[in-house]
Amino acid sequence: MHEGAHMLWTKCACMRSTRLPVALFLVIIVGVLLVLARHHGLWSAFRRTVLGQHIVAPGRLLVGQQLRPVTLSKMEGGQIVLAPRPGRVLYVNVFTTWCPGCVQETPALQQLREATGSLPVDVVGVDQQENPSTVQAFAARYGLTYPIFIDDLHETDIGFGVHFLPTTFVIDGQGAVRAHVPGALTLPQMQRLVREAMQPKTALRT
Repeated sequence: MHEGAHMLWTKCACMRSTRLPVALFLVIIVGVLLVLARHHGLWSAFRRTVLGQHIVAPGRLLVGQQLRPVTLSKMEGGQIVLAPRPGRVLYVNVFTTWCPGCVQETPALQQLREATGSLPVDVVGVDQQENPSTVQAFAARYGLTYPIFIDDLHETDIGFGVHFLPTTFVIDGQGAVRAHVPGALTLPQMQRLVREAMQPKTALRT
């Protein structure tokens, strides 16, 4: 009995000794991946897609508030301050090229751009933290003619409180947010938001 108990103890000890290095290795790998994700601007995407869509951001932009100007990067280089032009509706689509809902509504956004070409409406895409070449290839693939800028400074995360992709903001000619809509939209839904923003303030959408 004593010899059997000794053998059992030895076997358990060996199993524990082999499990410890494996567990330690996994912890190290996960830590390295998280550091790399944060360093390359992927942490925001990881939070939205893995840790959950609804994340509290410190500066959430609400319907009825004035749009706060944000600094974005041009795909060809340089920066631009995104702000509405007086008397014109600004339709802002926050997206990424890998987001299924973003890809789904992209053709409708181009149709909106074409349908509002003669109206006082500016359609703008804001990509979140992707490489310019990736965004340029995406725009070429779908034949996009509306301007697209890149938010590589997390301005929309922090300043707008974007926590779902895609997200649409519609700003009226006085600079007030008239709609803040998470999720993919159809062309009729987009057109309705634009029409509402072109009218005097009555019912505001949240």
